[in-house]
Amino acid sequence: MSGGSEPCSARGARVIIACRDTAKAEAAASEIRAETGNQQVIVKKLDLADTKSIREFAEEFLGEEKELHILINNAGVMLCPYSKTADGFEMHLGVNHLGHFLLTFLLLERLKQSAPARIVNVSSLAHHGGRIRFHDLHGEKSYNRGLAYCHSKLANVLFTRELARRLQGKSQRQAECFSAWLFEHRGWGKWIEERSGNWLCRN
Repeated sequence: MSGGSEPCSARGARVIIACRDTAKAEAAASEIRAETGNQQVIVKKLDLADTKSIREFAEEFLGEEKELHILINNAGVMLCPYSKTADGFEMHLGVNHLGHFLLTFLLLERLKQSAPARIVNVSSLAHHGGRIRFHDLHGEKSYNRGLAYCHSKLANVLFTRELARRLQGKSQRQAECFSAWLFEHRGWGKWIEERSGNWLCRN
């Protein structure tokens, strides 16, 4: 799973923290193990800005783990200066959406085999300020880092809705989307909407 590890470990689950910075992840894992008493909290390398890393993680996971009951796609970037992933995607879209999309696709069959299972994609209230700009998907013509974040969060919501539709009625699998920052960042989401509305209308 990518994020949301402490509640799961407190319930005694075997938890894999997939993270780009394994040193920071290991420090967090140590705290979680100490607080919960669950020693089955494991750190694995995963860089969502690199599809090679995503595929390597999935291959290793599938080779070692026979079951997967919860996949939490929570890792992400926010308000980055313009940059691209290793594969040439705009950073917000590449990490926040496309990376999770690929990871979910690669692990989907294992989730099916482990049913009941659940996929949780974490979005943000800021998705209200987003648009999918197919004419400039990677921000090469025009770039605003706040709006790029909003676009990626909207992509999370649309992906989850379509995934839920495709999984509907199939065993006990469920795709679920919620905003982890609905309360903490309500004011920030409103700020984005107020300041980006006119720009969105012009584009």
